[in-house]
Amino acid sequence: FSSSNEPQLMVRRHVMLLNFDPLRAIVLRDRLLVIVPDGADSILIDLERRVRGGITEMENQVFGKERHPKSSSTSTVKKSRSSAELVANDETNQLGDDDKKDSTISDKTDVVSSDDDIVEDEWEELQKMNWDNMPFELQSVDAVLQTVTAMLVVDARNVYHRSTVAMSELRGDSPGQKRSGPGEHAQERLRLHKDEVNMMESRVQGFVRAMNEVLDDDEDMTLMNLSRLLTHPERFLQPVPDQILHEESDEPELILEVYLQQALSIVNELDLLKGQIITTEEQISMQLDAIRNRLLFINTLLSVASLCVAIGSFVGSIFGMNLTNHIEDHPTAFTRVTVGTVVGMVLAWAILSRIFQQAASARSSWTSGWASG
Repeated sequence: FSSSNEPQLMVRRHVMLLNFDPLRAIVLRDRLLVIVPDGADSILIDLERRVRGGITEMENQVFGKERHPKSSSTSTVKKSRSSAELVANDETNQLGDDDKKDSTISDKTDVVSSDDDIVEDEWEELQKMNWDNMPFELQSVDAVLQTVTAMLVVDARNVYHRSTVAMSELRGDSPGQKRSGPGEHAQERLRLHKDEVNMMESRVQGFVRAMNEVLDDDEDMTLMNLSRLLTHPERFLQPVPDQILHEESDEPELILEVYLQQALSIVNELDLLKGQIITTEEQISMQLDAIRNRLLFINTLLSVASLCVAIGSFVGSIFGMNLTNHIEDHPTAFTRVTVGTVVGMVLAWAILSRIFQQAASARSSWTSGWASG
């Protein structure tokens, strides 16, 4: 995949160009030309199976088995037709028995019978129509878009799995892993997966943009009916009326909207994954902040202890000067000075530590109250 290659679905008269990396296709009325990179033969195999299978292959992939709607529809049509014939015959017989001598009523009976014949003709027409017969160009577009969407789904699932594993390692939720602090390797992996998610989202967003550009233009969707351009050229003479545009664009619009919804679902999943990654990053940041705060607290306590020891050293340096202080000969002076200095240092350390703890707890309660408010 090339991030600089914008996905595109270009519709021109008698040709459609599809550019969805790594697959590029040219759709004509009776053929499909596909260009893939080296080593991508599996894409061609899947695409050929979808094109040759047509609607049946798509139904097999969705429902898991072949369906035979023609038999049920045929029986229903036959029953409806027989019931319509019985009703028509009853009405005709009743009108003929009651009013044989009335010419006006006989004319009305002829009109009713002719209407019934029209209804029967319509039923026969509906019965003979092959509703599963989709034009080749639309089958080709459907197969290409289905292949591209399947590739996007597989790539998005792989990205989701790898990112989930990385987040589990960061949170320590992986089985058999000890709950330890987040390492730099796992954080680096998470950053790489975040870039991968962004690239995947750009791919899907490009696909969505390509679908929306065609869906916003009824004329492009009308020109996607390449076969009808040859069989019914009078319907595509410029300027094409709005009614014909709406009629001819219905089937291509249904195909494009299906894959647009699938792409939007992938975008939503990637958005949720990005939210989980951001939440994990915030959680790791909070853990690192808590560790940093504990280290700062310990460093502050050591600084307070160093201050108290420095105060005791200051007292000792005062009494260590070679000056007469008139207590050199006192029997308990040394003990009193030593005990007083030690007790003063301990009291100073306790008072300063208490003041620091109260300030830290007050700051923490103010921060939590501001966050909850």
